[in-house]
Amino acid sequence: MYVLNEELKLADIKQSKNLIDICKLLSEQYDLKEVSPEIRKPAVILLMCSSLLISHTFLAINIWTSRALSGVISPIAIGNLLLISGLIGAVAGLSLGVIIKKRGPGLALIIGWISLLIGVIVLILIDDITLNANIIWVGLGLGFSGISGGILLPSVLFYSQVISPERRGTLSGLVNASNFIGIAFVPISFAPLFQDNSIGIRGVYYLILGLSILFLFFGVFL
Repeated sequence: MYVLNEELKLADIKQSKNLIDICKLLSEQYDLKEVSPEIRKPAVILLMCSSLLISHTFLAINIWTSRALSGVISPIAIGNLLLISGLIGAVAGLSLGVIIKKRGPGLALIIGWISLLIGVIVLILIDDITLNANIIWVGLGLGFSGISGGILLPSVLFYSQVISPERRGTLSGLVNASNFIGIAFVPISFAPLFQDNSIGIRGVYYLILGLSILFLFFGVFL
């Protein structure tokens, strides 16, 4: 009976040519009204903004650093740098549970933010990230960035689960949706700076630094 009802609803959606009717049918089928009360809460808005900023900091560092190194050093070397960053992030993520259990999520956010800040500053201080002599420093910056990536997003997701336990699924979906939206806009947000020869990758890092400071603002209110 449930499958039959679902098929009938999908058939109604396919037959509906009016966008408003389709939205109403989708709302009835998937109970989109659950989202409306949550998305109005200031804490949820902060979580969504924080999730979006995470993609514009940690992921932006990896994406644009690898883009800057592309064609200059071997793809294997770039892959190894990103692999190391990912492994460090994985280790940081595994230790997150212990940190939250003993010290709370606030300390986890602080550690993640400080790691992000150190990573960006290290990359800014490098004269030219494309020089082989600076690869170790680039790896160091990506390593700290990996720590932040392994801690920040899981910490924000943890907050989303405790704010409104009865709607944990909805909040988790909103946080992840914000993160994916941020990922989609990373190329658009940073491309003008990267393509400007007078600014280049250093300008990208400065913007990430500014967004990291903005993330701290949201984190304080969480």
